[in-house]
Amino acid sequence: MLTLSHLRPFVPGALLLLSLGTILRLLIPTNALAQARPISAGPHLLSIGGVREWSEPAGVTSEPELNLRFEAPSPNGAAHTLALRQTGVRRTWVVELNGSEIGRLYPDENPHRVFFSVPEGALRTGENRLRVAPLDTLPDDVALAAIELLATPREALLGASAVAVTVLGEDLEPLPGRITIVDGEGALVELATESGGRLAVRPGVVYTGDGRAEVRLPAGSYRLYATRGFEYGVDSVDIALDAGETEEVTLRLRREVPTEGWVATDTHLHTYTHSGHGDATLEERAITIAGEALELPILTDHNVHVDLEPVAVAVGVRDYFTPVIGDELTTPVGHFNLFPVPAAAEPATPKVQNWAEVKSAIAAVEGVGAVVLNHARDIHLGFRPFDDGKTVRLPAERTASDGGEGGEEAWPLPAHAMEVLNSGSQQTDPLELFRDWLELLGRAYRLTPVGSSDSHDVARYIPGQGRTYIRVDDRDPARIDVDAAVERFRAGAVTVSFGLFTDVTVNDDYGPGDTVPAGGDSLDVGVRVLGPAWTRADRVSLYVGRERVRTEVLADSGAAGVKWSGRWRIPRPAPGSTIVALAEGPDPHRPFWPIALPYQPRSPAVAPKILGISGAVWIE
Repeated sequence: MLTLSHLRPFVPGALLLLSLGTILRLLIPTNALAQARPISAGPHLLSIGGVREWSEPAGVTSEPELNLRFEAPSPNGAAHTLALRQTGVRRTWVVELNGSEIGRLYPDENPHRVFFSVPEGALRTGENRLRVAPLDTLPDDVALAAIELLATPREALLGASAVAVTVLGEDLEPLPGRITIVDGEGALVELATESGGRLAVRPGVVYTGDGRAEVRLPAGSYRLYATRGFEYGVDSVDIALDAGETEEVTLRLRREVPTEGWVATDTHLHTYTHSGHGDATLEERAITIAGEALELPILTDHNVHVDLEPVAVAVGVRDYFTPVIGDELTTPVGHFNLFPVPAAAEPATPKVQNWAEVKSAIAAVEGVGAVVLNHARDIHLGFRPFDDGKTVRLPAERTASDGGEGGEEAWPLPAHAMEVLNSGSQQTDPLELFRDWLELLGRAYRLTPVGSSDSHDVARYIPGQGRTYIRVDDRDPARIDVDAAVERFRAGAVTVSFGLFTDVTVNDDYGPGDTVPAGGDSLDVGVRVLGPAWTRADRVSLYVGRERVRTEVLADSGAAGVKWSGRWRIPRPAPGSTIVALAEGPDPHRPFWPIALPYQPRSPAVAPKILGISGAVWIE
């Protein structure tokens, strides 16, 4: 999916009112590489699947594939390189030169500058044909621009220069983190450096497990960012590299969000090694977890138990987190994350037909402390856990008359928690799952809200971008009390973070997961909104049950730490009610923290936002 808001991080503010077609033309970079032969400046908009993912700009026509013809004076006597800029790629697109495949577009929605090897003799004297065509039939809208031929072999071009990066913490000691590298037009650049040792590398992204990285990349001008997840600030530097040049840079990170007493967890993490899709190996997953400052990561590969402990030790990052074994029970009637589970235990059977059978399958696994209902608005194998409608309709409410297979007895809710935010599986309406959760709280379901990433990748979907904070001792990330964390998680002593952190207290003594005892006609509610300087909060709201009872419009100029704090006195709610605080903010449009486009979009209109969702405080 390609949208105006998706391109916004890479264009100046003055250009935001221009049409998408105009912006795409302005995105075409000035060629700074020697011996470059332009093929097409573009833009070229390609669309497949029969369902448009964005509204077509006036005057710009999309095609199902790209076919370009260009002239060459003679066959190439040595290997060349084809370079292009791509944006919005989610499916598989093959790149062909004169009928032979030379590569595929990189499957990532974010802007990338990519390079394809043109073998010796692949060019013909006179007319040549370049084709970019889909191998999938699912909807995908992409943009291509700045297509050019370079008289340099791809390997030599990608490794032409180098930068040695050191990431330091506040104590001036090296610190695991993420290094993001973009060119002058904001595109992630392909790198010659590969994963290995304590590095996890993808185009434009290097995770370092020890705070150091030597990166080989094409000669050119770049901006480098160092980050370490939500709690840290950002440092950046601009560099210009000539061929054969190596530059040394040091970037310093400061912890900006005070989360003492809260453990950062991602309950939904995968690897390619054991889930079979995505691209993160076990070793890379361990490095990315340290680089995003997750303290209690839960590995939930599909229908398998995987222990990250030995790998974390082997790559030298075990001191930064306490790994937990989990399992994404992947069934025809929904996906459920279970944790903790013993590595040697037989995984729960996925061969179930309803939620009663899901519950029985989970009960057969020794030691499971928590169960999370995942991405309840997504369709998998033709099944969506929460049906469409103005209100949530659980499978528990299905009857034979409305197409279900049984009533309440056949569909008990088998989870202690549900995802209200999944950063790797975004909804078109960012608050849809939040409202679902409030609906269930109103029906006396005591469900813990969960934020997660569902990341199968090193960089495409950021591990820990959506995360859950559990109120438990976090003074030693390497020795988190897992039993205590699971107990507090099940009690609802959490807050969900997606760029913001929201804390709520009632009468100063009660927080998420607590029950306010009887007494008094009114309650004093305190709310704090926290975040790093690179995010903004523009609204905070208080909900009693499903109703929003207070709203404050914020003027966040980029404060680090506490962005807003305030108190409201409200009438005492009815017994059994809940109190929840929600903070919202605009998409920060940062190349080191891009918000993924909706996984199963329902509209071409996309308005991503960041969120901080407190756990619920219950009224006795």
